[in-house]
Amino acid sequence: MASLKVYDEAGEVVEEIEIDLDESLAKRGKDILAQALLRQAANARKPYAHTKSRSEVRGGGAKPWRQKGTGRARHGSRRSPIWVGGGITFGPTSERNFTKGMNKKERRLAMRKALYHAITDGKIALLTELDFGEPSTKRGVTMLKNIGLDGKTLIVHASDEMAVRRSFTNLKKVTQYDSSRLNIFDLMMFDNVLCIKAEFDKIRERWID
Repeated sequence: MASLKVYDEAGEVVEEIEIDLDESLAKRGKDILAQALLRQAANARKPYAHTKSRSEVRGGGAKPWRQKGTGRARHGSRRSPIWVGGGITFGPTSERNFTKGMNKKERRLAMRKALYHAITDGKIALLTELDFGEPSTKRGVTMLKNIGLDGKTLIVHASDEMAVRRSFTNLKKVTQYDSSRLNIFDLMMFDNVLCIKAEFDKIRERWID
């Protein structure tokens, strides 16, 4: 059994929610989080490095010199890998595929395990609501200080109001999105996760209960 505190904007605790966690998650799938993190990083990787093969190098249409009689080695194209400026053999290309797979049960277990550790480690705090009449970075900073959040913070909210989003956009250590984008990497890498109560209810229904 674990509990999460629900704060208001002033940093006052207005409610405390009890959560019945599956304690077996602490022992199940010892390597599953490492595998899930590796998968997420690999799937986000973009192969920028690209070298041209002999078929991509410009030029080389004509035979450099005739086959016989010159006393030099025979060559058929200036695009050959043994020529300076020719193609590269076995070099990196942008067509490489780094994606890794993981079955549905493993992905679900990894997410549930990441949430379990985030809750038991005290990373997650809840907020009643976010309602800003106009953008105010100062108000956003004050709210985080009132709740006692320091370091890299993820704010999970579904508000489409520009006033709310702009209030935290200029804060380098703050990232914000809704519950559908919550992932293992962010749960493990952020120091704090501030979640609107309504969004946490969706997370709880999907992953915890």
